[in-house]
Amino acid sequence: MKLVHKILDFQVSQVDDAQRTFWAVASTGQMDRQGDVIEAGGWQVDNFLKNPVIPWAHDYAAPPVAKALAVRVEGGSLLFQAQFPTAEEYAFADTIYKLYRGGYLRAFSVGFAPL
Repeated sequence: MKLVHKILDFQVSQVDDAQRTFWAVASTGQMDRQGDVIEAGGWQVDNFLKNPVIPWAHDYAAPPVAKALAVRVEGGSLLFQAQFPTAEEYAFADTIYKLYRGGYLRAFSVGFAPL
């Protein structure tokens, strides 16, 4: 089965700088840049939740830049709460966190295998 990537622009919300977390939209039912539409209720995340890592640019060979603490469907969107390591734990991930917080990065990309 071929893995497909979907990119979605978003803004972070419910930021907790002490815990280094924020909520973001992973996917909506709207057509993406590639013409794909994924209804939020169609996501099957059980396998992802066994190891809920967020890699940088789909690079699974590198350490993840964050982990998903929670995933939920709300208002037709798939949402997730990301938690990033501290600078002492992983400096590159800290940079990515700061770039999202500053609005320099404004998208996440999800990978999926269509059913």
